[in-house]
Amino acid sequence: TKVYLEAGDSYPSAEFLRNPSTQLNTWNSLGENAAHYGASTLWLLYLYDRFGLEFIQEISQEPLDGLIGIDAVLARGEYGATVEEVFADWVVANLVWNPDATPEGIYGYQSLPPLGELAVNRFADLPLVRDLTLAQYATDYFSWDAPLPETDLTVKLAFDATVPLLGALAQGGIAYSLRGDSIDTTLTIPLDLTQTTAPE
Repeated sequence: TKVYLEAGDSYPSAEFLRNPSTQLNTWNSLGENAAHYGASTLWLLYLYDRFGLEFIQEISQEPLDGLIGIDAVLARGEYGATVEEVFADWVVANLVWNPDATPEGIYGYQSLPPLGELAVNRFADLPLVRDLTLAQYATDYFSWDAPLPETDLTVKLAFDATVPLLGALAQGGIAYSLRGDSIDTTLTIPLDLTQTTAPE
């Protein structure tokens, strides 16, 4: 595990901090995955620091995969949080990185010093309008780097409450192979060859 937690710029955990918009619960099928390794490592370390070794052992024995499995373990125990709530706390922990910020120690890592600088979108001009695309279980951080205006500052967010499983469907149909753990996906089509005498 040490290789993933080192503070050097080339290590996966530092790569994730440079790319916090990396989705936690999926990986690239092609291309670079260092940020995904870093996200997974920091996420599990956060769970370990917050809930202990027994919790990690329960996750490893849970039949359900991914965040659904973690949520199931949280629901069975007396942890007082859902996986969405723990994820939200983890998002703050990666920014604050100070377990002493609250008595519960949930906004940082108990067993890990700061690894590197977190990528933050900084701005100082108003009005600010951003049209962004962000995956589920991923984060964009924003920082206002100017004196606050004397008037009230209003922040408006507009987004869909749900997302479709598939993107825009191609005209005439679509072929889809679900990616996931512990699955064996196949794509089949029924054919009637009873009237066929030779290949065409």
